[in-house]
Amino acid sequence: MENYISPRARMGKDVYLGRGVSILGPVMIGDGTFVGDFVTIGYTYSGEVDRFMQQGTRDLSRLDWLVEKPTV
Repeated sequence: MENYISPRARMGKDVYLGRGVSILGPVMIGDGTFVGDFVTIGYTYSGEVDRFMQQGTRDLSRLDWLVEKPTV
């Protein structure tokens, strides 16, 4: 599984991303952050995620736009 990083995300310096990481929405990942394997960062309403998963798509760029508020 490839990593997905939102085009709206801001990444600090010296950030380590494990395998299968998803960073959704307008998030800020600070300098020196370690993100482990298969972690998702970004808050979505669970009902929206359920609808997304039922559609059978794995295009995370579509899910990315459901995240509206900045998260850290």
